[in-house]
Amino acid sequence: SEAFGFTTCMLCTDGASRCTSLLHGGRSDLIASHIHLAEGPDADGTRSEGPPVINFCGSNAQGLIQDGMDYSAPCVQWTDGAAHNKDMEGVLVPNFNRGLTAAQRVEDIVKRPHMYYFNFHSLASWNHWYPKPHGMARGVLVLQGVAA
Repeated sequence: SEAFGFTTCMLCTDGASRCTSLLHGGRSDLIASHIHLAEGPDADGTRSEGPPVINFCGSNAQGLIQDGMDYSAPCVQWTDGAAHNKDMEGVLVPNFNRGLTAAQRVEDIVKRPHMYYFNFHSLASWNHWYPKPHGMARGVLVLQGVAA
């Protein structure tokens, strides 16, 4: 994909999670966005893959990326080559957080941000990589600060 951009997030241990993203260079409908946890030997969020642990915007339509938890809202689509998704609400994905509370997941993200990545999926990337969604624009998480 030629798409690129950035996402900033505020993740709170009380379960409140919000992110804002600005993407450029895409064309196909945005159908999902998540924070993923990289898995496997020598895993890291830069090049490894793993399940979504927090959902943000996306489509709940049948046949698209469904992980057992609805997306909080549809993604804002491309306008003049950019997609600006403001204040997306995050929702913990129970299937991939078994035995973990929202506070524990956020604490793990703070301890190991390099193991997590934010990923957007488009209809084109879903069709290209089906049945395993790889996404079309991703970035490893970088901790910018911790509020007390």
